[in-house]
Amino acid sequence: MKNFIKSLAFTLAAGAFFSSCEQDPCKDVVCGTNGSCVEGTCNCEAGYEKDAANLCNTMQRAKFIGAWTVAEDCAGATAAYPSAIAAGTTSITEVSILDFWATFTNAVKATVNANDTKAITIARQEPDMDGYFVSGSGMINAAGALVINFTVTAETGGTVAVPGTVTSTQTCTATYTK
Repeated sequence: MKNFIKSLAFTLAAGAFFSSCEQDPCKDVVCGTNGSCVEGTCNCEAGYEKDAANLCNTMQRAKFIGAWTVAEDCAGATAAYPSAIAAGTTSITEVSILDFWATFTNAVKATVNANDTKAITIARQEPDMDGYFVSGSGMINAAGALVINFTVTAETGGTVAVPGTVTSTQTCTATYTK
C-alpha cells in the first residue's frame, strides 16, 4: 500500500511538473477570421491587416477603394477630375483605378504593397492598348490623401515587356482626396 501511495504521489507530481512546462502561447489569442496565431502573435493572411481591435479582418486594399477627387500636375499642366478606385479582379491585393490621367478608358491596375500597406505600385501596362504605357507608385500620406507619381509614355512598337520607340514622355503627380 505504501508503494502504491508513493507511486501515485510521484505520478501526480510528475504530471503537474510536465504539464506546467507546456503552456500554449496561443491558447487565449484571437486573431480574427483571416489570421492565425504563431507563438502568441497574430499573423494575418496575405492581403489582410489588423483592425482597431487587433484582429485580421480588414483587407489591405479597403483604404484605397472609393470615390476620389484628383488634382494632377504634369510638368506644370494641371487638371482636376473625379476618379474612383475599385477592388481588382485578379488578387486580393489588386485595385483598379478608373479614369486615370483623365484619359484612359480602361482601368489602370495597381497592387497594394505587402510590406507597406499604405503604398501601391502601378506596374508597366498599356490600359487601352493604344501605344500609351503607364507605370508608377503611390502612397497614402498622413493627411489621408493618396499621392501617385507616374509616367506615361507614348510608344510605337512597344509591348508591356519590351519598350518600343518612345515618342513622348509625361511625368505627373496626382493627389487623390476623398
